[in-house]
Amino acid sequence: ITQTSLIAMKLFGKPLDKNSDQLPYVISASIDHLKKVDAYKLEGIFRISGRAVEVAQLKNQFDSGKKPDLDSFEPHVVATVFKQFFRELPVPLLTFEFYDCFLAAASVAKLNAE
Repeated sequence: ITQTSLIAMKLFGKPLDKNSDQLPYVISASIDHLKKVDAYKLEGIFRISGRAVEVAQLKNQFDSGKKPDLDSFEPHVVATVFKQFFRELPVPLLTFEFYDCFLAAASVAKLNAE
């Protein structure tokens, strides 16, 4: 495998494809798995991090183009990889272009709550 093909397979740290209506595999697989294991019932599923070694293993499996066996990882590991995917996007989902609009909307919501 060449360096160029490894970069082409990499999922983390790449921008989302604006022309695609499909979720990246790491997102859809993580969501499906977390729903399957009823992870919402686990304390701190998105607050408590998974073990760093296992997180790195799972992330590398996704980045190498493999479809990992998510059942072999604890739900907190899967949730941590899910969060890392979004953290590593070069352009955040809530884009810089609309940052001021998001702040204004939050201010209005806060005023309405008071």
